[in-house]
Amino acid sequence: MLLKRGVSMQEVFNRVASMLCDGNPHMMKIIDDIETEKKEKHIKQVTRSDSETIFELIENSNPFGETERQPKNE
Repeated sequence: MLLKRGVSMQEVFNRVASMLCDGNPHMMKIIDDIETEKKEKHIKQVTRSDSETIFELIENSNPFGETERQPKNE
């Protein structure tokens, strides 16, 4: 999705960080949800393989109805 739009993950993270610093209500809600889940012990430690899977899911996600790419089979 990002590659098709010519946007890098770094640009996304920079924008998210900026929105958090600006107190964007949508981003603050996400942080509030994460905080609540953490307090309720719903968030586990993320392992290296988990983070790779998360990035693949982000890369392959399809919120706009475009054809999804298939995950790599390694």
